[in-house]
Amino acid sequence: MTVVAQRSNDDLTAEWLTSILREEGASVEKLMVEDIGVGRGFVCQTVRLTPTYAGAGSEAPATLVAKVPTFLGFSEDLMPLLATLVTAEPGWYRAEQPMFPGRAPRSFGSVYGSVTEHALLLEDLGGLREFTQVDGCSADEARLIVEHLGRAHAHWWETERLQGSDWLPSVEQGASQWEPYTQAGWELFAERIVPRIDPAFAAIRERVAERYGDLLRKGAASASTLVHGDFRLENLMMGERGSEDELVILDWQLIGWGSGLRDLAYFVGQNLAPEVRQEAEGELVELYDATLVANGVGGYELSRCKGDYRRGLLLALSVPIGGTPALADIEPPGGRCRRGERGELPADAGSGRGAGRGDGFAQHRGDRGRDGGRVGGGGVGRKRRLPRSWRARA
Repeated sequence: MTVVAQRSNDDLTAEWLTSILREEGASVEKLMVEDIGVGRGFVCQTVRLTPTYAGAGSEAPATLVAKVPTFLGFSEDLMPLLATLVTAEPGWYRAEQPMFPGRAPRSFGSVYGSVTEHALLLEDLGGLREFTQVDGCSADEARLIVEHLGRAHAHWWETERLQGSDWLPSVEQGASQWEPYTQAGWELFAERIVPRIDPAFAAIRERVAERYGDLLRKGAASASTLVHGDFRLENLMMGERGSEDELVILDWQLIGWGSGLRDLAYFVGQNLAPEVRQEAEGELVELYDATLVANGVGGYELSRCKGDYRRGLLLALSVPIGGTPALADIEPPGGRCRRGERGELPADAGSGRGAGRGDGFAQHRGDRGRDGGRVGGGGVGRKRRLPRSWRARA
């Protein structure tokens, strides 16, 4: 049977899923499609598939999560970027997940035809703890997360094996695709956000909005690895300490090659409550560096790591800056953001912890799996219910 790409949810049929799960020896007789999202992402939507099998081996999943095309239409100028996003994650699963030293949802396969014809089938994870950037996490949980991040980055540190991979965006590709969104978001960010923080923050335009590509290149030149690109609390799940599911990393759609300190800075700077960050920030950077060393990275001094971290903090600002246009039709609340004790941009002024929240398309909060657990990534946009006709089909 020829496996075809999925164009719409009407293409999610028992026959189609059978073609995907043939390696599991599964024959799907009936398929239930369920909306499991808190909302909808601009790049993908996420649904749960519950198959009824006519016959299946022991490895056939009871439920799966499918990341499929969104309902939304896009302008032609966005298509190259969208194609990068929807092919990068399946590419990572095919090429890298089997060797990944951490934990990510298992992939049951993917198909791709175009930006509007694709599907990625993932393990449905339930019962694990989920987080939000609004609530943050404890300093102890942050330490565990940073250790996992350091081990992941050490695994790919300065490797030549990934160079030229067609599924992994290069530094130049990342600069050319994301710099325009950072620049385009600055004016509204300056109008809505900067006055609520500190007028002196306007100088960030020259450092970030106008030089985003240069920051990416300098970071990668210092030390490079595979970067998750969206390393925040909504894309993490936590299980029992010491178990296989101790920490699960979701949503590999924004991966790229570059400085791993982008991931660390985004996590520490925009996911922790200000008081937690101020208490633990220095320790977490040192822990990250020590984890690299413990996992075979040599010649990367702590002083260099700290410099790359500061550059990473600037790069991470592209998220709230580039996402601010999503707030164009929303009246900002009154008041002024309080500043950190050291005069820094507080974590609650960035994406996910206050004004400016967004990723340039939508805030990709993960959806809920069985028993309320998170699944393999999703998105937040306008809440939509699936039509009844999609709920069950033979």
